[in-house]
Amino acid sequence: MKQINFTGFVLYKMGASLEQATKAISTIGSNYDTESHPSKSRRIKAISNGWNEAYKLDYRSAIPPPLKDNPNSFGEYTMEMLNNEENVAFYNGINSEYDFMYGVITDSEISNGQVSNFIVEVIKTGKEWEKSVGSLNGRRITINLDNGYGIDMCRACERQFKELIKAGRRIKFAFEEGRPRWWFKFNWSVFCFLCKSNK
Repeated sequence: MKQINFTGFVLYKMGASLEQATKAISTIGSNYDTESHPSKSRRIKAISNGWNEAYKLDYRSAIPPPLKDNPNSFGEYTMEMLNNEENVAFYNGINSEYDFMYGVITDSEISNGQVSNFIVEVIKTGKEWEKSVGSLNGRRITINLDNGYGIDMCRACERQFKELIKAGRRIKFAFEEGRPRWWFKFNWSVFCFLCKSNK
């Protein structure tokens, strides 16, 4: 049963929903235990347990402790610094104000010497987002960044940004869902509008 449990864990990590993870065994599994295989209901329970374990690791694991450096030593990173010209023009056409959220960075990914994305656990959802979509408090979301950053990102800012986006950093940020033609590995594609260290 441990192997079946692990199957659910791996399927979650690959992006499968709980329904997708149990669909095949629900369709073709036997209702009875055999010498070599447990029953359909026991297998579905084991797959579900593994899937839920992986989910809890993503959304309920410990928040990293705060970093010991001075948060006031970091500047504010604007939409023009974090997005290319095409994205800036697109988002300026649909938004006039930032909807700020507060969160803690739990992980980040560096690609070709640049921060390509980071995961933030939301502590306080923005007012507009909460009103129109619902609370994100306690959820972990991945924030994608444009490859090469934006036109206003200077070299010194780029170096400092890598220091800002570290696990444990408390940040104030705003983001927007991605444009429909883009793909994202979790629930939705989001791109950072503004990022600032927060005490």
